[in-house]
Amino acid sequence: MIKNFLLLFFLSIILPCQAAINVVQGPFPLDKNNNLTVSFIKEKDESISFITQSGLKTDSIDSYQVYDGVPEIETVFFTKIDNINNVIVLVSWDEDNVNAKHYKTFAYKYYNERVSVNKKILNDGNLSGYDGYNLSGLTFNYKNAKSIKKYLNENY
Repeated sequence: MIKNFLLLFFLSIILPCQAAINVVQGPFPLDKNNNLTVSFIKEKDESISFITQSGLKTDSIDSYQVYDGVPEIETVFFTKIDNINNVIVLVSWDEDNVNAKHYKTFAYKYYNERVSVNKKILNDGNLSGYDGYNLSGLTFNYKNAKSIKKYLNENY
């Protein structure tokens, strides 16, 4: 009886101290040889962190901040660009102040067991833009994996 009480008391103190991890996408396997996965985690401030994990090691790769809207991961997929594996991430922010949704495509190279920003794709102005509503007249053409893959295959 005392053991049960002590166990419940201990758990009631320890468990609330554990941070809940809010995974919004993933984990997705990136490299089966070293059990590397990628995940997207919603933070307390509603930003989203892009992380890799291998065993007990976790690395932060990027963060999508709250600007005029809360970020959302629209799609994540994997493709080769210049014969290098890439993680492609489409992030959106619903921006009420411009009656539009802001889209941005991020790309990350996986090479020599490291994940890093693919600056060539990140700096491609065609892969970022606004799609309007309420007759705003704004149209963005790359709002899903299929259209982004087609664009990447045609241009890279």
